[in-house]
Amino acid sequence: MHRKLLIAVATVLAIYGSQVSLWSQNTSSAFEKKGYRLSKWGNAKDWELVTVSGPSKMIFLSGVGGEDENSAGPDILHQDSALEQCRYAEDKIKRLLAQEGAKMSDVVKVVLYLTDVRYQADVAKCENEAFGGARPAVHTTAVISQLAHPGMMLEIDVTASVSGPAQRETSQFEKNGYHYSKWGNIAEVMSVSGPGKMIFISGMGAEDETSTGEVPTILHLGNSREQCRYAMSKITKLLAREGATISDIVKTTSYTTDQRQGAGGCETEPDPKAPRPAHTGLNVAQLAYPGMLVQLDVTAIVPANRVATQR
Repeated sequence: MHRKLLIAVATVLAIYGSQVSLWSQNTSSAFEKKGYRLSKWGNAKDWELVTVSGPSKMIFLSGVGGEDENSAGPDILHQDSALEQCRYAEDKIKRLLAQEGAKMSDVVKVVLYLTDVRYQADVAKCENEAFGGARPAVHTTAVISQLAHPGMMLEIDVTASVSGPAQRETSQFEKNGYHYSKWGNIAEVMSVSGPGKMIFISGMGAEDETSTGEVPTILHLGNSREQCRYAMSKITKLLAREGATISDIVKTTSYTTDQRQGAGGCETEPDPKAPRPAHTGLNVAQLAYPGMLVQLDVTAIVPANRVATQR
């Protein structure tokens, strides 16, 4: 997030008995990074939550593909050409970033999802056009079985960072989300300005956190809705430890092994009035452990002056 990030000191200790591990990095006088885990199972150094504190303006986009923003369905354009779908998606990304005063050069991370590895050459050409030949250094490509809507050949997930207003007071914090397309109700862009604390949560599913060993027990086998609800209950607890709620979530990526099983929507059940963040939905062949049907990957931001109620 900050290009001048300097790694200084890492400390690993235990709090709340042996159940919670905490790691901390003081990377500068205005920037702090921490990580910890709650679950007993797995590697103690694989953090379930990481926070980043410091002044910033971050922009999170929902996954963008060939969805026609003027349709109600949505309709998917250019179903016979990955190159044209990509060009259309990149044009939407440029317009969405412009709404926040950002440019393609402000993009810090791209995750590209393809339904066929053979599309890579066309997409590389498209990205070189969009970024002027200089793609972001942080770039991930994944080939998956299915995207959010039939006919989608690719989906582009973007995070951008721009300099925030100088000398902004700690008490000031602004979060804006809006919907650009006519279809759907998920925020297509979520921007956060001011000194904030970023919270990154590892992909959460129905792993029983009281399990022991490297492989957890998976609860609610065969029921994706209940697995999703259980994942959200853990996410809610983790956020609460940082003084956050689901209203502070700015980006969610949901992975499911079968879109037809109807897990979608459980993310808002803890607080139906909470604004829906930027969101990318993916249908994958398999998740981390046998029996897992749903996994939720969450990013949240809270004002730096908000103190966690539990530590």
